[in-house]
Amino acid sequence: MESNHLQTLMEHPLFDGIPAETLAAVLGHVPAVRVPSGSEIPHPEERWMALVLHGHAKVYSSDIARQVLLRTIGKGDLIGIAQLFAESAPRMSRMVADRETELLWLDEAAVRRLLDASPRFRDNCLAFLAERIAFLNRKIAAVTAGNAERRLALMLDRLADGQDTFLLPISMQSLADTLDISRASLYRALETLEQDGFLTRTGKQFRLTDRPAMLARYH
Repeated sequence: MESNHLQTLMEHPLFDGIPAETLAAVLGHVPAVRVPSGSEIPHPEERWMALVLHGHAKVYSSDIARQVLLRTIGKGDLIGIAQLFAESAPRMSRMVADRETELLWLDEAAVRRLLDASPRFRDNCLAFLAERIAFLNRKIAAVTAGNAERRLALMLDRLADGQDTFLLPISMQSLADTLDISRASLYRALETLEQDGFLTRTGKQFRLTDRPAMLARYH
């Protein structure tokens, strides 16, 4: 395994506390896959997970008839772990690269070798999957949160990812589709949040001016 790939693995919480020599010895050669900008990240037939080495991609629901953004991924993010352990391993989502993206690909055999070799990796997997469940619960809450203002407030809090100022990663139409509201309802909700002093925006740059008060109002 290349030293820079090994270092990227060790920086991810899933591999925290696992000695470099254990990772190198157990995983052996792990291929890196490059995906051109605008291309869909492939879903091979076998079970797998992958770590983003560089680049950026959007993760959408698997329903191509209604494109709903689930999250964005960048360097250091992990994909595929849920389907790796799912009994039927269905196609759970589809991912499209925003720019050239390189991924470190770990197949099922490599992951299971590491599970057998490292109890720490097993514990890390359990903690990581628990956090993914919590993420999905937050996502469901944002989409089924009641009126448009509450849905929008919870979604903006999630998209901000701990930052007060951020760039909206999707179009307004995609945001409306994700929230399951009309575009007109989305703009009315944005105006309400702005009038209430919770939000300012310039183009696609959003700023949450009082996140605690906004969440107290709409949580």
